[in-house]
Amino acid sequence: MKNKEGQLMIFKNPFFIMAVISLIAWGIHTALEQRSGFVGLLFTYMLSIVFLFVWISIGILKLFIIPVIVGTVLAFFAPLLLLNFLIWGDDKGLWKYDWPYVR
Repeated sequence: MKNKEGQLMIFKNPFFIMAVISLIAWGIHTALEQRSGFVGLLFTYMLSIVFLFVWISIGILKLFIIPVIVGTVLAFFAPLLLLNFLIWGDDKGLWKYDWPYVR
């Protein structure tokens, strides 16, 4: 779909923007994880929180109530989910990462 100026409307959709940003963040995380899994995870987490707030502000500016609600819920639960992953997550949580001095 195009608006009256002939611009593609999809690029102004918060869901599309969030999907693109998530793909970029996941790519950066994957690249960093080859070097250091824990640093990569934290970097992706911080990046995603920043982009969540960007997404929420876009939602508020465009008066889209669903992105605002979803973004707020995700921003509230993301730290809990990360904590859960680190403590009880995949395999042995924190100990899964390459920290030879704590094993």
